[in-house]
Amino acid sequence: MACQTAPGGAVTARWGPVLIGLGVGLALSASPAYPSTLSAWVESMDPASGRVVINGVDMGQLTGPFTWDWGDGAVESGWFWMAHTYQDPSHSYVVRVTAHYQGGGTDFVDVPVPFVAPNVVFDFAWYLFGEPTLHAWVEAIDRGTGLVRINGYDSQGPSTPFTWDWGDGTVEDGWFWSEHAYADTGRNYIVAIIAHYPGGGMQMTNVVVYFTDMAMSPLPLPPELAVSIPDEDVTLTSRMPGYGIPESLTHFDDIFFPIVSRGSAQYVLSAAASLQNWMANADVFLPDGNFQQVVLRDPTFGGMYSLWYTTSVAFGVGDYGFQENIAWSSFLHEMGHNVTLNFPAGYIYGGKIDGNANAIYSETMAQIFQHATAYELINRREAYGLCPESTQSIQQDAVGTIRVVREAYENYLNTGKVFHSWNDPGTGPDETFDTFMTIAYKFFEHAENAGQGYAAPLKRMMRLLALFDEGMRLRYDAGNDTPEADAFRATLMVAGESYAFAMDLRQEFRDLNFPVDDDTYLELMGRVLPGDLNGDVHVDAIDLLILADSFGLCDGEGGYNRFCDLNGDGCVDISDLLTLAGNWGT
Repeated sequence: MACQTAPGGAVTARWGPVLIGLGVGLALSASPAYPSTLSAWVESMDPASGRVVINGVDMGQLTGPFTWDWGDGAVESGWFWMAHTYQDPSHSYVVRVTAHYQGGGTDFVDVPVPFVAPNVVFDFAWYLFGEPTLHAWVEAIDRGTGLVRINGYDSQGPSTPFTWDWGDGTVEDGWFWSEHAYADTGRNYIVAIIAHYPGGGMQMTNVVVYFTDMAMSPLPLPPELAVSIPDEDVTLTSRMPGYGIPESLTHFDDIFFPIVSRGSAQYVLSAAASLQNWMANADVFLPDGNFQQVVLRDPTFGGMYSLWYTTSVAFGVGDYGFQENIAWSSFLHEMGHNVTLNFPAGYIYGGKIDGNANAIYSETMAQIFQHATAYELINRREAYGLCPESTQSIQQDAVGTIRVVREAYENYLNTGKVFHSWNDPGTGPDETFDTFMTIAYKFFEHAENAGQGYAAPLKRMMRLLALFDEGMRLRYDAGNDTPEADAFRATLMVAGESYAFAMDLRQEFRDLNFPVDDDTYLELMGRVLPGDLNGDVHVDAIDLLILADSFGLCDGEGGYNRFCDLNGDGCVDISDLLTLAGNWGT
């Protein structure tokens, strides 16, 4: 069934009972506004009935309706939005929406319909809410003899020896450190170490032992999103006046890939890039028509840094990045910067929020993308052709970095919950650190409690953040430290997380001393979900009652509520009521 407003068409009959009940006629034309690229998303999904609603936008010069291939054999034409009922919701599907443009061109977008959630084999809950005390690492490995030594500690100090499952069929008891000789050094192993506590409690950690390259099952990945680690120097150009390129940048020689090959590392990072582009709703600026990223070596630097403003998009990596344990989580962090600072495609954040106030957006989003990517890669391993040791290595690294997020959040709570969106360059520490880590922590907390994974809420959050425009840039006011700018920056991020989880999180963040501004919050929520007048991320009877209080009033009259003027024409009238009705139940 297709029930939506076609360009220049009339509002469909699905709201007939609602509108007739309100004494409203049905003859109203609408001209939807389109962003710069074709995009689509699941608006709602009911696994019980199999019904799914997909919405989207396209600003192109269309010659007619979209073609919808629902992935179950059904193909039809229609505009956004579209609804379809699957006879078998025990499977997941991929819907292909194809646009047809003047001149004969076409474009398409694939929309996953995940009736069956990914097999969740890992989450961050224990590291966010529990008390992990067991830690282990490979201390020495002789790839000639197969002898491996693993060290570690458990701060609980158990009195019972640990159980060691060496991954080759050998299971034994022992303490830290422990050694094991592998007979077959032509493969890799995942070692499980289990601690036992009084009363029957247990805790487990895993360690990957690499003897050889990772055994991937490569799948086709979008070439326009590929990540390369060149074996020779490359020339970058800056797209931003005044944004330089470090002269210390060079390439990684083969000596940095003694076990895990350059090709395997490139494949993992390319899979991550594909996932990150999807989580950003493919709304990313494409230098030279692609978003290929380049990993370059900076032997003078001890960490990593983003070069989001270059062509090709790149990041600099210190030598530690490709040592024995690859710093996967840090790679995902810098890639997150590259994506979110080149987002949204039509008016990117990069270059417009830079300076002392950048971190509340840029660092928050890099943290969220970093750990959301790790979570989704681990739980979608087979979908990306990754081998067990690759995702286990990502997991080992990511649990360490998410503990840093938790520690910063706890420090924010324990030091008086002092909000900062401005980093004073005259002081040593970054005042914004605990603030942006708190925003990231709250995203992770809600993602774990909601049980929807990390990709779905992040895609929703990015839809709200994609509202960024010149007016929002001025209010973000990156060059000034003012209460008004503080409030806007805080409210932007709170609105993003509220929309992500379909929850009004204003009070939760106010309890953390975030200066949330109600007018800004309601404005943002009304733009991303027209008709949500109370900011609870739903359009329902409460919103209808709010609009009714201002119905028939215009700007300057008593009782006029500008948030009810959904089309901005200065009056609350029938067109605003129909806009609310069009989103009823969303």
